[in-house]
Amino acid sequence: MDGLKIPIQKSGDEEIQNAFYNGWLYCHFIGCIFAFSPSGLIVACTLNAPGSWHDSIIAESGGLYSKLQIIHERTGGIAVVDSAFSKKRCPFLIKSGKAKVGETMAARTLRRQATSLRQSAEWGMRALQGSFPRLKDKMLFSEKMEDRKAFLHMISLLFNYRIRTVGLNQLASTYYPNFHLVGDDVLDMFN
Repeated sequence: MDGLKIPIQKSGDEEIQNAFYNGWLYCHFIGCIFAFSPSGLIVACTLNAPGSWHDSIIAESGGLYSKLQIIHERTGGIAVVDSAFSKKRCPFLIKSGKAKVGETMAARTLRRQATSLRQSAEWGMRALQGSFPRLKDKMLFSEKMEDRKAFLHMISLLFNYRIRTVGLNQLASTYYPNFHLVGDDVLDMFN
């Protein structure tokens, strides 16, 4: 799971402009969060959040944590995230990153493996942005947030359609062949 900041034009309204301004990157953005399955499909996402919001706030307000919790309860699946996401009250998340002082050897090994696995979210994001290069261009600012959300939702659906029909995907070629050991009912959740 990873966040994506999509550039957007400034609004003429100062209050709205402030909501989309990201002080860290010194520009205006729309925030989105995408969770990818081992097959390369987007299994859950939160779209069209103000760019000033932190990735964890976007995931919480968009109901992404709730969706991942349901998947965890049904399958035991766990999402690997970076430090931008809150692990509090989320046993279905594993944070990647550097080892912490006082961590057990098992926790340190798990964190190291999670850091390696986090690369898959970067591959998913690169595949998404490579399929839709217009995501790197500034989007027109529209007062109708529903139009922008529909556009972003359509991109995620088209991305999944492309993954299913074309099948060329670094995530799928790296991880999915190893899923022959998993039951078909679990794989059906990702297809």
